[in-house]
Amino acid sequence: MINLILKEINKIEETQQTNIEFIKILKELDKIFLCFYSWNKLNKKLLDLINKREKLRQRKKFEEADKIRDFLKEKFIYIQDTKSGPIVINLN
Repeated sequence: MINLILKEINKIEETQQTNIEFIKILKELDKIFLCFYSWNKLNKKLLDLINKREKLRQRKKFEEADKIRDFLKEKFIYIQDTKSGPIVINLN
């Protein structure tokens, strides 16, 4: 299921209106699956890692950012990068 969601995210045209509509859809799905936008379910250490990873990506330090992504994936936290920032999918 996670791969299907990530494929759909990749298909989305990167316009502001499309992103707003997509976020609304994700929030509705979250009411069912309880896995999107679960920032409040993540501890401070994991939130800090997500933010650190995004800063590394902005500085084009992709190898270091990928290591953090792999660590988070082991914790069942998936990240899909978009032009407007990362989408975090927490399957904990």
